[in-house]
Amino acid sequence: MGVYQLIEEGMGIDPEHTARPLRNLKLRVDRSAASNAMMNAVIRMLREARSERDRASLTLDVYRKIIEGQLKPWAIVLLEMRGKTVSQNPGITTLREQLIADGHPLLTTAAKSLLPPSRNASAHEDYVWDESLQALRVGDGSVTLDELRAASAHAYSFMRGAESGWACARAASTELADLLDSEDPPTGFNILNEHNALSHFGTNGLRVLDYLHEDRTFTVSLDDLPPRLINHCCQAITWASRLVGTVDRFVVTLAGHAEPVMDIGRPELDATYDVWCYTRNRFDEMPPSVFLGVLTSARLAVETPAVAARAAAWLALNDIIHALDEAREASPGLPAGDSIPILVSRLSIVAGGIYAARTILTADTAAPLLRGERLVTAMIETVNSTDPPAMRADRLDALEDTVEQLRSRWPTPAILPTVDLSPLA
Repeated sequence: MGVYQLIEEGMGIDPEHTARPLRNLKLRVDRSAASNAMMNAVIRMLREARSERDRASLTLDVYRKIIEGQLKPWAIVLLEMRGKTVSQNPGITTLREQLIADGHPLLTTAAKSLLPPSRNASAHEDYVWDESLQALRVGDGSVTLDELRAASAHAYSFMRGAESGWACARAASTELADLLDSEDPPTGFNILNEHNALSHFGTNGLRVLDYLHEDRTFTVSLDDLPPRLINHCCQAITWASRLVGTVDRFVVTLAGHAEPVMDIGRPELDATYDVWCYTRNRFDEMPPSVFLGVLTSARLAVETPAVAARAAAWLALNDIIHALDEAREASPGLPAGDSIPILVSRLSIVAGGIYAARTILTADTAAPLLRGERLVTAMIETVNSTDPPAMRADRLDALEDTVEQLRSRWPTPAILPTVDLSPLA
């Protein structure tokens, strides 16, 4: 019987009693994440160790951190789910004896990773490396590095299996999910929020290599960012900003690039999120202008404000042309202005994108965006007017000509010049 079956059986007998230890485990998830981070730091040191003595000391430290930070909390949960009373911070020897005494195969399996002398030796520095034995002497006994590695691997595998069983049990029972979430803090848990934020990069087709959250900055490292996924990356950052609320800046780095390819502040992400929500309720796909604020902010790392404003305005004008074409395709044989709902929605998205981009720039550099904003506003007013259809169509055609003339006077920009300077094809 695994963790999933143990939880399932307990939920059928006493749901609250079963969920309480798991809920307490969930409430310490941030501490568990910190322990895991420290363990990984020691593992990195272990990879660079040059002497057997250093490798022995670090291997023992890895073992201790896995046992204390990962396996021990799970051992306590399993004992409590089985109706056993466990002291607040039991010693490893005591915990091992309780697990074995319970007799359940799952708890006996957990006990196999617990090597009390090794754990206590690391805690109290009560050990010495014996070169001749190629082992750590602990009191009257000894433990080899292979034994420590095997116990560490067993403990970590047990913890991962337990976590998987817990996740499956939660997914299968709304009652369990409600009980587990009943005491969550209002803002959630830092590590869960971070992982939820990272998941949006994966669902947008991007592979995350690493991430860092410190000094109110959330940095995500990607292995690649092809042009076709730039808007997807903007969408991922926008959603990440909703999930990690204590962050002021969101940074994206890319393998092979010395400098970040995106460094976006919260104000422009908040403005972009408003446009995203408006769009999501009306379209299945995100038009380019949704992320105009994010892209304009990113360009400022390699372009002057004036150049960035002109590029953003060109992209907005280009999207206006696409919006008119889409309206004509939606209503074949009719002027674009007669496809009122879809056209007004598409033009409103362009207006929202322009606003998000304009708020990043000063008034003296935002002139190209202001021109685009006036044109798209005039188009929306024309489409919504009660004038005769022919008059609306003529006015809209004239505005479209103005948009095309203005767009043709400015150079075609790159979508994201921090990644690729090639102009938009």
